[in-house]
Amino acid sequence: SLSSDSIKSHEFVFTNIGYSDLVIVNVATGCGCTKATYSKEAIPAGKTGIVYVTYNASRQRKGPFRKSITIFSNDPRRYVRIFVTGTVVE
Repeated sequence: SLSSDSIKSHEFVFTNIGYSDLVIVNVATGCGCTKATYSKEAIPAGKTGIVYVTYNASRQRKGPFRKSITIFSNDPRRYVRIFVTGTVVE
């Protein structure tokens, strides 16, 4: 059975500090244990958007973890990488 303790989530809130609309094209996670949803509509300059990440530790081994989430957008840099880290204790 899946314990609610094995699933953790975090809402990454960000602000578009550019001068035009920011559009998230895709969000890629490094493994099946990490899922992400994101703001689908364009984020105007000065407004905020969300990337919501869920990590499921139920099939992970004990110990520290660091999982990457890559956010692809229309930003000239094309992508930004964020990480979730923690320790699986049971």
